[in-house]
Amino acid sequence: MDSASQSRLVVDDEKLQGNFEFCASVESAAQSVLWQSAYDAVRDVRCSYRNGVVTLYGRVATFYLKQVAQTLVAKQIPQAATIDNRIEVIQHRG
Repeated sequence: MDSASQSRLVVDDEKLQGNFEFCASVESAAQSVLWQSAYDAVRDVRCSYRNGVVTLYGRVATFYLKQVAQTLVAKQIPQAATIDNRIEVIQHRG
């Protein structure tokens, strides 16, 4: 492998590491917003971040709580260009 190829590999590794750290930072910030919610169920929602998309996962009892989680992340995390809300609404029958 020539020195130019090695140099590109190092730069690519640095970009990947920087991208990973940025993604981890956005994901951590979004998770923190959810954990600070006044709603217990929203605190259990988990998220991931990749390519400008924050994906929300978990289960809540109402569509309102699903929307609360999405709104919290959308308002507090400007890097969340898109939110993929995959939260399931599990309505208990009683």
